[in-house]
Amino acid sequence: MSSESSKLVEKIREYWKSAHWQRFLHFLQEKEGEKVYHIHHWIDTSIHPESLQIALQFYFARQGWEIDREIDTYVLSPKPIATLHGVCPKGMPHFDFNFRYRPDVVLAPMGADAVKENCQSWGESYMKKFHSQFSFRPVGTREEEAIEGWFHSAHWERACHHCEDPKVVHIHVNVVTSVHPDAITEAAKRAFKREGWTLWDYTPCIFDVRGVTTGKIVFMLSYPQQIFDICWRFDPEVVLAPSPKPFMLTDPEFDVRTQGDLPGFLAQGKWVTLSREALRESIT
Repeated sequence: MSSESSKLVEKIREYWKSAHWQRFLHFLQEKEGEKVYHIHHWIDTSIHPESLQIALQFYFARQGWEIDREIDTYVLSPKPIATLHGVCPKGMPHFDFNFRYRPDVVLAPMGADAVKENCQSWGESYMKKFHSQFSFRPVGTREEEAIEGWFHSAHWERACHHCEDPKVVHIHVNVVTSVHPDAITEAAKRAFKREGWTLWDYTPCIFDVRGVTTGKIVFMLSYPQQIFDICWRFDPEVVLAPSPKPFMLTDPEFDVRTQGDLPGFLAQGKWVTLSREALRESIT
């Protein structure tokens, strides 16, 4: 191993001991005593994402927390930030490892100029509080028919097309609704079975939409291998329908992520690639 690689390995080892990483492990191991649904971890780095992914694989394997699913890498456009998305250590909450390029940084917490909180988690109590602010309507026969109708609609058909498209690495299906996410979840489980898909896990969650905390249901499918989110805004007049307004990108009904803009993102930096030998050393 070269002296330069040795220096990088030592810097990565230092990061595993840092307060930032220890805070992440606190959430990952559910040390607050309640179920954690999802974690966002934000870093500055000059390490190439392929090396970052291998480092995470080695780190979690050493702890006995092998990663259960393929990891997706894409750009969080329009932000100049990319993500190792949907990392699932065995038996633990899934998380997104979000990163931006900084030439003089090996691994460090992302700066406050980009994010307010550079390690965030959402658990059971948070989601109960979030859902409690909405006056969800009771679900009777009419509502059940409307929900089921949406899962047979043209919007749903287009969602299925995106989900099965090999170029798509992540999809948000955008809706408006006045029913509790649990009612949508149960109908979604029936729909996945009808489509011949295999549901691996699911969780309620939130995300930031143009500065507004917004609800979603995260469905992790093992076939097709996809993380499929139904993202919802509350509308008391609507049972369940396609969103008339955009969420993250420009299409009101879908936010579809591919790796199309990843090469351009990577071309903007001089990323460091480390050998597997060096990455194994970094977790000892």
